[in-house]
Amino acid sequence: MKKIVLLMIFFVSSIIFCANDAAMVDYIVKNSGGKTSRADAQTIVNTVNRVSAQYNFSPAYIYGIIQTESNFRNLKANSANARGVMQVTPGTSAAEVGCTGNLYNIEYNIECGVKYFAWMRKNAKHYGITNLSDLAAAYNCGPGCFKSGRWKRIKETTSYIKKVPSFGNKIAKIAGLDPLDMTQFPQGEYSGSDGSSSIKSDFLDVFEIDFDKAVDIFKNGILSKVDKLISEVIILLTFIALFDFILTVILPATADTSTILPRVISKMLKYAFYIGLVLNFVNIQSMIFDFFIGIAKVFGADVTNANQAWQVSIKEAEKLFNLIVSYHQKADMTKWILLPDIFTIMIALFIMFIVGIRIVLEIMMATVQFFLTTTLALFFVIFDVLKKPSGLQNKLPITFILSGIKITVITVVFSVIIGALNSVNITVDTDNLDAIKDAYEGIFRYIGLMIIGIILISKSSKFITKEFR
Repeated sequence: MKKIVLLMIFFVSSIIFCANDAAMVDYIVKNSGGKTSRADAQTIVNTVNRVSAQYNFSPAYIYGIIQTESNFRNLKANSANARGVMQVTPGTSAAEVGCTGNLYNIEYNIECGVKYFAWMRKNAKHYGITNLSDLAAAYNCGPGCFKSGRWKRIKETTSYIKKVPSFGNKIAKIAGLDPLDMTQFPQGEYSGSDGSSSIKSDFLDVFEIDFDKAVDIFKNGILSKVDKLISEVIILLTFIALFDFILTVILPATADTSTILPRVISKMLKYAFYIGLVLNFVNIQSMIFDFFIGIAKVFGADVTNANQAWQVSIKEAEKLFNLIVSYHQKADMTKWILLPDIFTIMIALFIMFIVGIRIVLEIMMATVQFFLTTTLALFFVIFDVLKKPSGLQNKLPITFILSGIKITVITVVFSVIIGALNSVNITVDTDNLDAIKDAYEGIFRYIGLMIIGIILISKSSKFITKEFR
């Protein structure tokens, strides 16, 4: 009898579980706007069920994160290089837990995202994370950003930690899950297989600066004026179009009525084009910016914004810094032999900081320049209405192309520099003088490449401006 009761309980539970899964699949497909297929939705459900149990996180919490990040859509890389349903970044969160595979694989993406949550939980004390709300904030703006307290001034992050429990609790009701309590902090172990330590180094935390926040302030300041600007441009455009229509269609028609219909059609198409351009200007502007970033990625650029450039630069600087720190263990060598080595590495470290700061400033300026100049170029449309369509080629497109190519070239050049630096072995073995000599050669090659990089970055910006004017 007892066995029959247990079997009945198991059978009923299975039916409820399947029904909840089906409801969750429907919810995912609906909230993705039909962008996610039922098969992919089922993959999301299956993966969340598995990894939430594996890493001891509430499924409602993981669902809340996914909906906030992507609305359950397998998104392509954005300007921050975040990918997939959990918007995992290969250079930061994924790298921290050894995820080097295809982040567009939904199952792999979710597992990497949750593994990163587990990694942050393990390092919670270091970053000051005390509950699930803190954990969500750290995931959104970065653990270093959370530790510094900057997240409290970031509207996206403060909004993020409200959306996660809102979505999570809504999903909990649909899927029959326990309500989500963001003040709780479930215990669990980080089970990464990459062998990484709890905290790799505080070096990155010390020098962590949110440059993209400064860019966003400028960019949002510019874009906040665009709506008003578009309204004013439309008004001016209407008056100028009316004047142009009278001047080029109505008046000539009094002398020759046979050509009035072709002229009217031609002018109406022209006005429709310009008005459509103005009304959709923000979308066109964003699309073209992403286009040039995409070109940079095609040419091998892994770094496409200021924060990524700074993080890569600091990681290179960290390698040099660790070499200097390691010298205190070389007790078998006299200090006078080690001093030139240390001094040489310090020079390389200083130059690396210069390269990092220079490229960050170039990317920031190029991004701000793109949005500023292209927004100002909106006024060109008004004057181009009075010209033939070919007159547009001298203003609006050239402004977009010049600003966009500058971003593309700078990011590609920097990626080439970093690739070249990674090919140079700067590990110093001071067991004998021959090893020190070999190490010097590697370090000097490293310094030489950085100097060449500074020159390339400086010259490329000037060359582009000169060639396209």
